[in-house]
Formats: sequence, structure tokens, C-alpha cells
Amino acid sequence: MNAFLSEDRTGLRLQVSGALDGDGALALRPVLEQVVTGTTGDVVLDMTAVGFMDGCGVGAVAFLFKRLAAQGRALKVAGATAQPLATFRRLGLGQVLGLPVPARRGFGFAAALGFARAA
Repeated sequence: MNAFLSEDRTGLRLQVSGALDGDGALALRPVLEQVVTGTTGDVVLDMTAVGFMDGCGVGAVAFLFKRLAAQGRALKVAGATAQPLATFRRLGLGQVLGLPVPARRGFGFAAALGFARAA
């Protein structure tokens, strides 16, 4: 797990790469503490280069979210794809973390009513 903290015109960005599993979350903890105690403003967590995330990774993101919220700050996740994105959505965290709304399957009136399209 690697982490890079930067600031640009949009605010603070924390880019992480590698697996956000137990070992990755443990390695990330000092950076998360630095973000919470040593910075101000809202934070974007860039997960573009994270290919795997388990419960420990979700816990690390939740830790950051809750600590920032306690300070009146916001956390937005950007770039989450594949398995990490699916995990956030399955846990109902997509909207809370600012992730894009999933595309609806099917189309038209039948899809809006929840009818499956014939294969």
C-alpha cells in the first residue's frame, strides 16, 4: 500500500495504491491520522490504483469519514472501480462517499417497473 497526499486547486487529495486489506490499512493508518490532525478542509480519497479492498479497508475509509465528519469536513471517494466500487455499493456507502450512481439495467417502461428483459 502506497499513499501520496497532495493539495491542488480543488483541495486535499489522498491517492492510495495497492491492496487496501489488513496490511494495507495498517500501513495507511499514520497517513490517515496526519490527514485528520494535520490538515484542514474536505478530502478526496483517490482509489484509482486500488484493485482490492476487504473489510479492513472499508474500516479504514470509515475511520477517515467519521473523523472528518466530526470536524465538519467531508470525504469523497474518487476513482473506485471493480471490486472496491462493488464493495462500497453492496454496503450502501456509494451515495455517502460521493460515488457515481450505477447505471440501470434494462431500459424503458418495463425496466422502470422492475420487469426483467427476456434474454
